[in-house]
Amino acid sequence: MGDTVLLNRLRDGVEAWNGWRGRHRSEQIDLSGTDLTRCDLRRADLSNANLTGACLRGARIMGADLSRTNLTDADFRQANLGEARLDDVTALRARFVEADLRWSRLTGANLTRASFYGADMTGSDLSGSQMYRTDLRWANLSETVITEANLTDADLYHADLHAARLHDNDMSQARLDLATLADGEIVNCTIYGVSAWDVKLDRATQSELIISQPGEPTLAIDDLDAGQFVNLLLHSPILRERVSGVTSRIALLLAARIPGSDERIANVRAVLRRAGWITIHYDVGAAHTQELPAMLHALMRCCGATVIDMEDVAPFGDVVVDTAVKCDCRILPLLRNPDVDAADLVDLNRHPDFCRPVRPYSDAPMLTADLPTASALARSKVEFLAD
Repeated sequence: MGDTVLLNRLRDGVEAWNGWRGRHRSEQIDLSGTDLTRCDLRRADLSNANLTGACLRGARIMGADLSRTNLTDADFRQANLGEARLDDVTALRARFVEADLRWSRLTGANLTRASFYGADMTGSDLSGSQMYRTDLRWANLSETVITEANLTDADLYHADLHAARLHDNDMSQARLDLATLADGEIVNCTIYGVSAWDVKLDRATQSELIISQPGEPTLAIDDLDAGQFVNLLLHSPILRERVSGVTSRIALLLAARIPGSDERIANVRAVLRRAGWITIHYDVGAAHTQELPAMLHALMRCCGATVIDMEDVAPFGDVVVDTAVKCDCRILPLLRNPDVDAADLVDLNRHPDFCRPVRPYSDAPMLTADLPTASALARSKVEFLAD
């Protein structure tokens, strides 16, 4: 149980408390297990305190400083923490059910298994936070900033992420069913194994969504819905055999992630996206030689075209070309160095009908002229997959 002297001092009022804390910075603040239900703690300095198991249900904590505080198993149900600082807090299993956390800061916070069910977190900053198995069902996360966070197994069922910025997060196995991401951004996030049924994505920016498992060569796509579809195809042989048609245009981009490649790859993806194609980027530089043929076959079966970096695929160019022919997938080759003879890298003349002209990266916008038409793609793929 926390220090009763400290508890009484806190109840004397925030102004007196903050003044005392300013004079006693080295004092250990142990308020664990205390009852602070409906207390007025507006702008209180509770930083570096121990509030483990404390009850702050319905408390007014707006603008307070709780940075680096231990909130494990604390109860903040229906509390008002608007504009509060909770940077680097430890809040394992803490309950923020229906709490008001608008414009609060939770950067670097450990929120593992905490519950924010129905909480209003509009405009809050959760960058760098640990949200493993965190309950965010029905939470209002509109305009939030969530970058470099761990959302593995987090539950965002029916969460409102309108205009939220989700960048560089691990969202493996997260639940996003019926969530709203309209006008938001989900970029460079790992989405392996996510459940994302009926997500609202109107006007959302989607890019570099990684659908491969950790330790595997990176496989990225620019569409959350298509990511689920491709992931199912890759991990379900039965589904791959029974798919009878392709309803959207998907292009496979085979290029290695190496220093200086990000801009080139992003430009190619942008060209394809403007042409109405969904792009899957497979990092061939990290591919395992033994596993590559099966992976290429699974990917090309659901793609209408494959864009290849000639230098990157040179070590296994014959495998790429032969697989494309088997899967009825046209090849669009790109060359980084125009002074290099493309024929020395990959022999495209063995199957000229399947290979478009070699273009330098500077001519990437001309790829649109080489892409199969939607009608031709649909017709050829339905015939191929039905065989």
